[in-house]
Amino acid sequence: MLAGCGVGSPEVSLQASQEEICSKSWTWANPSGQGAQSSSAINIAPTASVRWELQNCTIQRPTRAQLVVCIDHSQPSELELALYRGANAQAIKLSPQSQASPSGTCESGSSGTPWTYAIDNPYVGSSDTQQSWRLEVIDTVDNQNVGTLVGWSFELKGFN
Repeated sequence: MLAGCGVGSPEVSLQASQEEICSKSWTWANPSGQGAQSSSAINIAPTASVRWELQNCTIQRPTRAQLVVCIDHSQPSELELALYRGANAQAIKLSPQSQASPSGTCESGSSGTPWTYAIDNPYVGSSDTQQSWRLEVIDTVDNQNVGTLVGWSFELKGFN
């Protein structure tokens, strides 16, 4: 019965794909990208935004991603994060309190809490993983609680 489906026939060759990883290692949020210093963070008032590209990334079918964001803010519940891939992509919305755990590591010498996000199926918009990525940190409450985006790292896993 299965002969018509090609199962077991010598013409069918199934090859297992190996998952690939593309990553952006720890990056300071300050515009110069230099190490821990008084200007090594971006104020979140009301929004902080950073961009990056995954050079030479051949992943065409992203399956998951991990984003570690180091934030120094007295009330992380007031924050929302949005991750974009490409210029016109729909945002992947993230919340420090409900979707992440204060785990991972911030670079040595930095202040703040590392929030680690495990993102399943990060395919939003184009499948071109080399496009520009953008992270926005938004303070949703206009009060005296201010904070900074200190830095981040990003890892994308998937198949080509």
